[in-house]
Amino acid sequence: MSLFKVWKKEENYQFLFWAGIINGIGNRFTQVALFSLLFQLTGSGMAIGIVLALRMLPFLLFAPLGGIMADRFSKKTLLITLDLLRAPLVVTFLFAQHSEEVWMIYAIACLLACGEALYAPIRVSSIPVLVKRDRLIHVNSIEQALVGSILVIGSSSGGLIAHYVGLSFPFLIR
Repeated sequence: MSLFKVWKKEENYQFLFWAGIINGIGNRFTQVALFSLLFQLTGSGMAIGIVLALRMLPFLLFAPLGGIMADRFSKKTLLITLDLLRAPLVVTFLFAQHSEEVWMIYAIACLLACGEALYAPIRVSSIPVLVKRDRLIHVNSIEQALVGSILVIGSSSGGLIAHYVGLSFPFLIR
């Protein structure tokens, strides 16, 4: 059975799929704009390296907690709540206008990563609940293709939009 046929049959999964696309592209838009903003304010590759490190730490600390939360609470409610909590944080990047405010960028990037670290295991654990067991391997293949596609499409379109429209726009549309 082709992946498209499997995707088409799994109507419950399609909602999670489209939400993943929107969420993932928004995350990449934000990440590209964030790196651009940091470089604009500091001229330093080190600042970008620091923010990358700050974005990885929460995954070590909070991803296991996301798995525990997924077992105890409504996955749908958790996913929606985490997205709603992260959205206003992204807009606060607009207030960083000077190199003295880089600390704020670091803090917000870390908080966003905390949300992502909780979100990722909850999303992944939702798939077996939504998908018929015999189609799970196909849906997992779709998920891997989704991750790669979002990385390419989200990052490149985020870069183009930030370049041609301005750095503020990617933060606003996330």
